[in-house]
Amino acid sequence: MIQLLYLTDKDNLDLIPEERSELYKFKELGIEPIVKVWDEVNWNDYKYILIRTVWDYSSKSILFLDKIKSAEENGSIVIHSSSIINWNIDKSYLLEFQKMNLSIVETKVVNNLNADHVSLALKEFSNLVIKPKIGAGGKDTFIVNSTALLDSSLLGQDVLIQPFIPEIQTIGEFSYLFFGGEFSHCVLKRPMKGEFRVQDDHGGSVMAFDPTIDQINNAKLYISSLPFKTVYARVDVVESCGKMLLMELELIEPELFLRFSKNGMNCFIESISNVITG
Repeated sequence: MIQLLYLTDKDNLDLIPEERSELYKFKELGIEPIVKVWDEVNWNDYKYILIRTVWDYSSKSILFLDKIKSAEENGSIVIHSSSIINWNIDKSYLLEFQKMNLSIVETKVVNNLNADHVSLALKEFSNLVIKPKIGAGGKDTFIVNSTALLDSSLLGQDVLIQPFIPEIQTIGEFSYLFFGGEFSHCVLKRPMKGEFRVQDDHGGSVMAFDPTIDQINNAKLYISSLPFKTVYARVDVVESCGKMLLMELELIEPELFLRFSKNGMNCFIESISNVITG
């Protein structure tokens, strides 16, 4: 049986329920998942490595990238590869979609943020969302409508500045899940009242959503435009004024919302198996 290093973080050593209960399906394909905390194990001991719920990687990004590089230099196959991770870890990738004439939430990339950057952006947009270029889970993400309200933790950081999209609060954020480049399922994430972040940690809720063929095809454009193939991908979008706008494309450690799909876990496992067994 082929061993697969299945990486998580310390808080999720037992994995999230929807994945833990389905791991036996890997064994049916001749693959044995070995669940380990990503920063407590030597990746080089394994031929095949799956980056899954490593939800604290952004606070240890240098170590994370070093471990991927070392494993690949040792001949390991990492899902996803270092080329994909290095591209996706910095949210500046959004600008590449803009250059391809694909719609994104308007984004400005600012290094070493200061109050002048914010003041200038506020002349264009009355409400801003500011988030780290490297970050996850809505951490250190703020709405700013005055330089006086600028959180000090953002100062000096490399960030993205975006206009606040009000449909986030009135409609929500859509996540389209793709395995092996093919659509699997979709969910609608909504923030709690008075919030704008949709993650569970911030009180958000999730429900299954049945998109139209046009919506699926529009979401797939972001996947098909990539210069590499993905094993799994989550396309996070908001719909504003009848237009789909990309918020983030998650290729590193996304919540896959498998509990909202009857066949999602099977598609997920099959896409991984195709890499391992060919």
